Amino acid sequence: MEQHETVRHAIIALLEKNELTAREISEQTGIGEKDIYDHLEHIQLHSRIFIWP
Repeated sequence: MEQHETVRHAIIALLEKNELTAREISEQTGIGEKDIYDHLEHIQLHSRIFIWP
């Protein structure tokens, strides 16, 4: 669980600086694009961040 939170914090930090696609986030984090979508879904459900489809 803690590792997922760290990954999600990294994704949030990237999104706070730039508008990025899932592919761009994947390239910058080294995490698979499918996994990025899973993290983005969780981030949107549990935070005040709105993610555009």
